[in-house]
Amino acid sequence: MRVLLVSAYPFSHSSRGMDVLTQAFELEGWITHHLCFPHVSYIPRLSPPTDTQVRCITPRLSWFPYVDRYMFFLPRFLFELVRRINVRTVKGYIDFDDYNLVVLESGKALFLLPEIPPSLAICYRQSDSVKLALGKGRWYCQLEDDIFGRAKKIILKKPFFIDQVPEADRKKTVIIENGMALPETSGRPSPFPSGTHNAVYVGLHVLDEYTLKLLLQKLPRIEFHIVGPCLRSASRRRLRKYANYHEYLFLSKEEYMPMLEHGHLAIFPFVRTKAMKWFGLTSKFLHFMYFQLPIVSYPTGLPGEFDGLPVFFALSPEGFVSQVNDAIRKKPVDYNIDFGYYSSESRMAAYRNLVKELMEASSS
Repeated sequence: MRVLLVSAYPFSHSSRGMDVLTQAFELEGWITHHLCFPHVSYIPRLSPPTDTQVRCITPRLSWFPYVDRYMFFLPRFLFELVRRINVRTVKGYIDFDDYNLVVLESGKALFLLPEIPPSLAICYRQSDSVKLALGKGRWYCQLEDDIFGRAKKIILKKPFFIDQVPEADRKKTVIIENGMALPETSGRPSPFPSGTHNAVYVGLHVLDEYTLKLLLQKLPRIEFHIVGPCLRSASRRRLRKYANYHEYLFLSKEEYMPMLEHGHLAIFPFVRTKAMKWFGLTSKFLHFMYFQLPIVSYPTGLPGEFDGLPVFFALSPEGFVSQVNDAIRKKPVDYNIDFGYYSSESRMAAYRNLVKELMEASSS
């Protein structure tokens, strides 16, 4: 059996649901290919893992990527033009007829949906809802509606999102919550200079430049470490003038885990949008909780997800600074979470069971 998994992010041995699912196919004996699509300049490039048989495919660079916040108003014919420009970058790299199954992740991977032959089985892995969180363009959102109808299986990360699936398609859904990569070892040397206080962010969500600037200005005794492509180039240039600002566009988990273990505080100063309410207890929150770091964040998460968890939620940039100043000395914090449930082993078991179901369905 041959499977093609399509994600906007390169394959790596991470706790991302799409990465765990990719590994699950490989472990169950499938010939597994992973396509990073679209290939755009602002997504970090990773070298494929060496200890895997997964074939990682990166198509040509897209010279005209779709950016929803600037293009959401496009009429259908212009949206279709942009979609086709991106689809052309995979010509010569993949042939859908070579596969028994295609797995599309939510987001720009859906641009390939109209190109997949109707006879080819499709699985949809919704990392984030297009309609609720990723975009507001009418035709972009329509692609998610289309795949609900076409998919043989729909993988959701929270029970709440079943309500967003058409009732006729809900029988095809399965819930597999996001997990985390528990550190294999602890007690590694601190990457921070002795005597410093260090706040860390790891993630992909866009951060609020003004809040970061205020933190850097008001709390010069704290070193702020920002890991991930979460700021625009202009923002990074402006923030670099502060001596306590440190940026890392990409680090492997082996590199950033010691930062979590030896850090004093976790920060989540997201750009505040209505969509943030749909981003909840992610692996990034779980990792910081595992290391008992105090967490300061702007409000996020589905109702009830953070109930009983001592996360500090700030309502303004000034409040964020005040919360960070108060929380920097509060490590360790007990979050009373069953980390075993969210472990890579537990999530992998759930995905392998799903892959076995897909194999049986394909064989019958």
